[in-house]
Amino acid sequence: MKSKSVSCIKQDEKIFEKPVGVKDVMDYLGRGRTHIYDLMAKKLLPYHQLGGKRYFFLSEIETALKQI
Repeated sequence: MKSKSVSCIKQDEKIFEKPVGVKDVMDYLGRGRTHIYDLMAKKLLPYHQLGGKRYFFLSEIETALKQI
């Protein structure tokens, strides 16, 4: 797994992480689109869906991968 910093926004002492798309997750994990969708179907990769698009937070992905 590549080491990539998580981009965050700091506002009023709260830190908000920017969501990323499928392409960014593919680059982060070094896996293909099919593998990413398989993990999502098996509920092993956490994601959020808004308006028909899927968004991921890298911190949630790191936590989920530690549990596997």
